[in-house]
Amino acid sequence: VDWFVLGHDLSSVMDELAVGGNVMLQYWKHVRPQVHTLDNIARFTASSDTFASCRIGYFAVKAFHVAFSPEREHMLLEGHWGEDWAWFVSLSGDQLADVVQSKWGYVLFQSWQLLATPVQ
Repeated sequence: VDWFVLGHDLSSVMDELAVGGNVMLQYWKHVRPQVHTLDNIARFTASSDTFASCRIGYFAVKAFHVAFSPEREHMLLEGHWGEDWAWFVSLSGDQLADVVQSKWGYVLFQSWQLLATPVQ
């Protein structure tokens, strides 16, 4: 996984969402060609330990994929979130500050915002 490229592509979609632009166009341009990879990461990876070199990237990809999935309720219930949450809440204040200021933090928190918004 090229985490740098993937982070750029996911944040491009979130940028478009933030300005009320054509989110689906950005999704199809940047994310759709990689959806198989995202699906493998989000559905078939048991925990962020697998991607220890970029745990926050893994957690953000998982949240992003679920937020944009038509199967989001099922994926939330079956997503094996426990270990990921345990890792996330164990971050120190400095580590969390780094996450908040990173591209991955942007994708993660925007994805959570989408997940908190009822599907219409």
